[in-house]
Amino acid sequence: MGVVSQLARTKAEFPSQDRGSRLWNDIFGATDKETPTRKPIRGDGGGWGRSLTSTAASTKRLIQAFRSMAPGGWSDDRWEQTRHFVGIAYLAIHRLATQWQQSEFQVFRRDMNLPDGKVPVTEYDPPQGGREVRPHDLVKMLQRPNRQDSFGKYMYRLCQQKYLTGTALTWMVPNMLGTPMELYTIPTAIAIPQPAVNPDYPDGFYRIQPIYPYGPFSSYPTPSSAVGAAVPAQWMMRFQFPHPLLRYEGYSPLTGVRLHLDEVEMVDRSRHYSMRREIRPSAVLNFGDSEGMQALPEEEIARIHSEFESEAMGPENAGRLFVSTPGANLEPWGTSPMEMDYHDSWEQLVSFSLAAFGITKPAAGMIEEASYASLFAALKQLHVLTLKPDVDDVGSDLTQYLCPFFGDDLFVEIRCPRIDDHDIKMAKLDMAGKYKCITKNQMLKELDLPITKEEWGGDIVGDPSPKEEEASEEQQKMEQQAASLAPSPAGEGGKPPAGEPPTEGEREEPLEAARPSPGNLSRGALGPRKVFPAGKIRQKSMYQRAMEVIGNGSH
Repeated sequence: MGVVSQLARTKAEFPSQDRGSRLWNDIFGATDKETPTRKPIRGDGGGWGRSLTSTAASTKRLIQAFRSMAPGGWSDDRWEQTRHFVGIAYLAIHRLATQWQQSEFQVFRRDMNLPDGKVPVTEYDPPQGGREVRPHDLVKMLQRPNRQDSFGKYMYRLCQQKYLTGTALTWMVPNMLGTPMELYTIPTAIAIPQPAVNPDYPDGFYRIQPIYPYGPFSSYPTPSSAVGAAVPAQWMMRFQFPHPLLRYEGYSPLTGVRLHLDEVEMVDRSRHYSMRREIRPSAVLNFGDSEGMQALPEEEIARIHSEFESEAMGPENAGRLFVSTPGANLEPWGTSPMEMDYHDSWEQLVSFSLAAFGITKPAAGMIEEASYASLFAALKQLHVLTLKPDVDDVGSDLTQYLCPFFGDDLFVEIRCPRIDDHDIKMAKLDMAGKYKCITKNQMLKELDLPITKEEWGGDIVGDPSPKEEEASEEQQKMEQQAASLAPSPAGEGGKPPAGEPPTEGEREEPLEAARPSPGNLSRGALGPRKVFPAGKIRQKSMYQRAMEVIGNGSH
């Protein structure tokens, strides 16, 4: 009975919450010795169990195969693909790899109490779950994966192998405690998959065979020899483009566009040999036809042919004088390098091949004259369609395979250099300053300027500084004092009653601030005089001043 029929019988017999466990026990057996292999099912003759059927056994092997990290044989010639790191493939992959090389990483820990649900890992975080390592040790290892590579160079090697062969292998070198301590990118072409499962290698292994002997390796290896090192598959991280058929290996872009890349290579070879074998003499000396001349023997024709090629063929012989044999007439043929064939077809093939790698001509640097708008659009397209998905995939694989060794709820984020339009960026900063939702240090950072350690660096853009607030308060106090010293108006609004001429004391006179002042010499010991805005205070008459002095008891 197949799995589908067993599931139907289990669904009818047991509640929904027990269906999964019942079906599992029915197919794969109990999980412990105390539990019987299978509960009795109505219509089963009252028996306690049934032997594992062939269909169930194959299903078990299928699930085990899906869970296993065992490798399998390569479907393509990885060594041949690596040799095609030339021409258009080199240009596209190199540009992508340099973009990967400029990426940055950061390790976070999930925390649902924060608005964004994550907090960066610091060097002060303690070990988690009884581990001997701290979460920050993962940061140190990614910063320096091994003695030779930085994180940027490690990303370059990953991109190179992934786009060449569809699979990038990274060997996680463990220490005595079983925690990765180094990361090495293994070229796919020198990793020979060994899917054989044994107690020493429960998931199979890769036999690494270096092409050139160096260091401890002292002999040249061959695919059939045992020279090389065996790396267990569970310690090998695999970064892949998903294969349409095989789960254990990736699908190379070179395989997807192999026909078009071959056409580009044939066009290049045709141009190359056209230039090498082209005959472009600067002058031809012809003799008249000789009638009744005896035919030349084959040996003589071969000699003339060889001598002709050695003296006239190739770019180094361009422009040399050629003297034809008696009775022969040499006419020019071939094309000059400026008139070579395949121009339009070569352009089309190159554009299609670059698109298969996810990069355009402006982003690859193949267009000299490009406006800022078109260049920005091309780089933004490269960032959105190619770079971000690629580095996100690498970050998810590092999270899945590497982070569990260093702590719980850790994950890695990788970000490529941002591609921003400066006009849009300035518009966003202006809006952030208008609504006061950005600090001055954040503004300096967005403008690629050094941030400051002064206190005002944490102030919100648009808010007044403490000194400006103090100056504003002083101004308000001065205006309040000026308003309190001003005389009460005779009528409403501070104006004299309608129809009555202003009195002598109410007549406007020039302010003291408008007159020339001798400076501090005329101020004596009374301190600086207060100057009031023009038009707000009117001068008092001498009689009014005298009465105020007498009323205050001053004389």
